[in-house]
Amino acid sequence: SPLKVSVNVDLPARPEAPVESAVYFVVSELLTNASRHGGGRHVAVDISRRGPALRITVIDDGQGGADPSRGSGLRGIERRVAAFDGVLALYSPVGGPTTASVDIPRAFAGHAACRVTLPPWKHRLMAVCWGLMWLPLFPQGLVAAGFKIFDADERSWFLALYLPEVFQWPAIIGMIVLGVAMAVTAYGLTQEIKRAEAGAAA
Repeated sequence: SPLKVSVNVDLPARPEAPVESAVYFVVSELLTNASRHGGGRHVAVDISRRGPALRITVIDDGQGGADPSRGSGLRGIERRVAAFDGVLALYSPVGGPTTASVDIPRAFAGHAACRVTLPPWKHRLMAVCWGLMWLPLFPQGLVAAGFKIFDADERSWFLALYLPEVFQWPAIIGMIVLGVAMAVTAYGLTQEIKRAEAGAAA
């Protein structure tokens, strides 16, 4: 292109070849229009993912006034992306600038590399909470509370019962709160993963 073009691509993986071909056609045609009809000198191209959709945004500093009804190039873009259920949105006031956005839905649907996932530390936290939440909640919390209420002589391995009397109930309540917090955290992270996977597959 004779224009000065800046390109930003933020994709987790390459889409399928037919989608790549369509995107190449879209960008090429928009660059041609900006150079031939818009009188622009600078163009910014942004290609990114929005969930399972692929978005292409092209902004030029030309004179504007682009109208799909008056040119075969823009109509060609509409026909090309329509094959993928995509849409072209055009904003081109007289005097410019011109912004063209194309969204191709489900361009990444089912792509394993594009699945929305939680960061590794959240997965580890979820595993720790699911695996250990029973320990403070039940034996160190509820069971110890039962022993304390019924004034049982057996202290076993209930840590709170080895503390001075004044600290026993606070320690038991603290253990119960800790166990509940871990259970709520584990459940919340599990639901977050399910929502992320559902959004990636939509």
